[in-house]
Amino acid sequence: MITRTRWPAVTAVIALIAFVLLDIALVGSARQAHAQDDEVVDADMALASIEAVLSGEEDDVVEAVLEIDSGPQARSDLRLVTTVHTRVDDPAEMDAALLGDTRGVYSSVSTQLDDLASGELRLQAIQVGAEELDLDDPGLAGVYPLEFRLFQRGDAVASITTAVVVVPEDPPDPLPASMVVSVAAEDTVPLTGDVLTSDMAALLAPDSALVALARDLDGTDADGSAAGLTLALDGRTLSDLSTIADGYALPDGQLRDPGDRRARRAATILDRLAGLLQRPDVSSLSLPYGPADVVALVRGGEADEAIRLFDTGRQAVRQLTGRPPLDDIVVPPDGLDADTVAALGPSADAFLLEERYLALAGADMPQPVRRLRTADGGEVRILVADESLSSVLGDPRDEGVAATMQRLTAATALRWLGAEGADEAAVLLQVDGLGALPSGMLTAATDTIAALPWLRPMSLGTLADVVEPSDRVVRLAYPPSSRAAELDAEYIEALGAARSALVPIRALLPDSDDMATTFGRSLLAAAALPYRSLDERAAGLSRIEDTIGALDGLAGAVSVVEAPPVTLTSTTGEIPISLVNSADQALDVRVRVGSTGFEFDEPITQLTLPPNATQTLTFRATALNPGGLSGVGVAVEDPTGRVLLVSSTIAVRSTAFPVVALVATIGAALFLAVWGLRQTRRRRVPGAGSADERVDGQADDQDGHGGLREVGG
Repeated sequence: MITRTRWPAVTAVIALIAFVLLDIALVGSARQAHAQDDEVVDADMALASIEAVLSGEEDDVVEAVLEIDSGPQARSDLRLVTTVHTRVDDPAEMDAALLGDTRGVYSSVSTQLDDLASGELRLQAIQVGAEELDLDDPGLAGVYPLEFRLFQRGDAVASITTAVVVVPEDPPDPLPASMVVSVAAEDTVPLTGDVLTSDMAALLAPDSALVALARDLDGTDADGSAAGLTLALDGRTLSDLSTIADGYALPDGQLRDPGDRRARRAATILDRLAGLLQRPDVSSLSLPYGPADVVALVRGGEADEAIRLFDTGRQAVRQLTGRPPLDDIVVPPDGLDADTVAALGPSADAFLLEERYLALAGADMPQPVRRLRTADGGEVRILVADESLSSVLGDPRDEGVAATMQRLTAATALRWLGAEGADEAAVLLQVDGLGALPSGMLTAATDTIAALPWLRPMSLGTLADVVEPSDRVVRLAYPPSSRAAELDAEYIEALGAARSALVPIRALLPDSDDMATTFGRSLLAAAALPYRSLDERAAGLSRIEDTIGALDGLAGAVSVVEAPPVTLTSTTGEIPISLVNSADQALDVRVRVGSTGFEFDEPITQLTLPPNATQTLTFRATALNPGGLSGVGVAVEDPTGRVLLVSSTIAVRSTAFPVVALVATIGAALFLAVWGLRQTRRRRVPGAGSADERVDGQADDQDGHGGLREVGG
């Protein structure tokens, strides 16, 4: 039992223990806070620029600018270690190294950096001499992975891997190089007319790929670095841009003039394209208008339509850029099969295809010009872009333009060093789709190609002419995925029917009417790849049905006015026929008449029917059997005679006597007149009679008198 006298002592002991525990807690908390301050958090580091092509001289320098973001934490005791890794000899090793899979360290240099404040973003310049990196000898020619690693108090907090290239003392000849960039609105449904739909509005948005590419084109044109660039242009995209630049309507009917921001944006894009193509070192290719599913068209019996799509595309590019495209190189949007090559072959000297459309792969060194044997024993050239090099530009890695360009530098250097001056070696890059090139990438790529000593930039047409084709003959391999995605046979058949309907539509409408042109553009667009999608197929069929419906509407607008029987009072006369045109457009028609009862001087005539009006024309006819009632058939057709618009029958009566009856009547009248005259003369002369009557009378007298005498004697 604790007595009262002992409570103060116990209380003091408890207080002491509590104080000690509190002190321990505070110390632990402080240590934990201090430990948190010492915890290393990764920083962000990117490559802003780099010059890392060395000639093996002692005074060569690797120069780079790194963008370092300290994040929410202050940084102190910083070191940047620049490491050259073991040389790589092929693109696969280079790709692995760029992803961090390096084989070993060749040399390393450490540089002390100033402290970074919390939230600071610094552009850190770094210069390292070739001698420090042990790369001051041309005999070390090759491509070496180059890594920048940032350390904070001994812990790595950020790193970037790129490459440094050492050029040999006696370098081989530069490789011909060309880059093809597709400028086609493949992500939008093809448009027709002057209505700005949501698809085209998105294409012209400030942050769209097309607008970004236009800015890039502007930079490329301004600094004169577009050598080796070939633009693959879609005439349909250019046509829509031109239409919008002239002013457009919104779906609700509101009109926008050329001063509208989207109209100005469309005009700017066209101007930049046209300006760039005026340079002699820049060329263009024409995609099929759409771009179209040309293989499906050829397989569906519409080879003429496929050829028309290429021709229309070339015409649009020539008209809207002021410079003709390379018309002997065909760029299919989704590969080719043998039948399509046969259909398009007469109008092409070469086809630009991706590697996946070839059955036989090339050699270890990709060769951009190959030979393709055709079914008839002939041969065409196939231009094949380097898939791995092209993927450098289209790679979605978020590493920035400078790092991407250094990857391109390293990859092309490997191609060059491995080619050993082969005549069939070249660098051909192809970038499909507007979204494949981030903003600024096109200018950077053309700058890089022009600056690298191992590349000789040129247009695609020139490259195709100067590079020897590979000895190995390739075969086409149209993949099942492409075949399965084609526009189906039913769709192609409907498209063919609409194309047939367009011929009489054009014939019916005067040259001044642009309805046929509008429907023609619509049908060209209806063959485009986006309509492969089930979601968009209905929209494509709507274009087709609109064209067929337009012909039905024009045909139904013409009628023949019903009229009472026409009477001709002589064997010849004019038969009037009245036609009604209830359409809002003037219509050119051909009218034919025919009948078994009449012969016409001109049975066929052509005329223009005014809109919403009635017009009467006459046909001069000769009755074959006057006096009767005959039917005259009337056929109103389009001027080509392909489509019968309307037919009718008009009753025509001729009141003139038939010739045979008239002759018989006149003959009978003459006979009766002669007979009557003779009878009249006989009555006027007494005893007069015919000789026969007198003879008969004398005979009667003789017979009577003789008998009497004989009886009396």
